[in-house]
Amino acid sequence: KFPNEFNENIREVELTGEAYFEVTGTQRNGKNKDWPFIVKTTKHNTSVLGTKFNISAYPEDNFDQVTLLEGKVKIHANNTFSSLADYTLKPNQQATINDKVSVQNIPDATDANAWQQGNFSFSNKDLTQVMRTISRWYDVEVDYDNLPDKKLNGAISRSVPISDILRMVEKACSIQFKIEGRRIHVVK
Repeated sequence: KFPNEFNENIREVELTGEAYFEVTGTQRNGKNKDWPFIVKTTKHNTSVLGTKFNISAYPEDNFDQVTLLEGKVKIHANNTFSSLADYTLKPNQQATINDKVSVQNIPDATDANAWQQGNFSFSNKDLTQVMRTISRWYDVEVDYDNLPDKKLNGAISRSVPISDILRMVEKACSIQFKIEGRRIHVVK
């Protein structure tokens, strides 16, 4: 959610889901006054003055993820058990926010916004997370009960039919899927 027009003091948006931001203009109308940009989710706030970053904040994931491509962002975590609530990210760092915050260096931050170029990109992602991404894109339901504990690496176009992607996941994870209407099950 965002207003039709930002006010003089702050630019603030609310996010559920995933979005990529390129924020410019640290000053309002060229005046020498800070004009912060803040993205609010249920788990955290990200404060920006000028940068490129991606935020993933799907409620069903139980965590938020902020990936910084350029510039600098400050993250204020809500309701964490850690004593430190504010974190500053540098380029090629990713913060995962749930009941605690973990920050890690990542080799290529552009993986986080591969969706903008019409691709899936998975670097050491849990199979459950991969299937959630596939579920959102193809608007299908996935039965997560029998998914094995596997991690996947790879990239593929989002224009590929779901049957092709599922065949690749089957081969990579030594599993088999059964499709019933809009629901995907793992067959043991």
